[in-house]
Amino acid sequence: LGKQYYFLDSYPSTYGYNRPFGENSLGLLFRYTLPLWYPDKSIPGFVFFKRIYSTAFYNYSKYYDAINTSGQLVNTILQRSTGLELNFDLVLFRIVPFRIGVRASYRFDPEPEASRVKFDLIIYAITF
Repeated sequence: LGKQYYFLDSYPSTYGYNRPFGENSLGLLFRYTLPLWYPDKSIPGFVFFKRIYSTAFYNYSKYYDAINTSGQLVNTILQRSTGLELNFDLVLFRIVPFRIGVRASYRFDPEPEASRVKFDLIIYAITF
């Protein structure tokens, strides 16, 4: 009672960063996806390699009246990144479509004592 709470929403964070809690935010994302290869190869009964593609991106987010990683309230937090993804579309066990990838992000505004380059393993939702 009398405390302010921040609820999670579906607004995505800037690639390579953790999303801060804030009252208002502005975000911009440019993506270009390029198919690299359609191998149509498989390990019988286990995995079918359907497509390999790459995505280049630039991501910009600005958060207003936000809480930073130290827990302090600040006027604005700026997060910008650019990088590449390498993604694989697979079919597992002949029935489960699956997408997995690797993302390399270059962070223009890293958090204190953080590296400018961050690598992420991306496991997308399994859909039928």
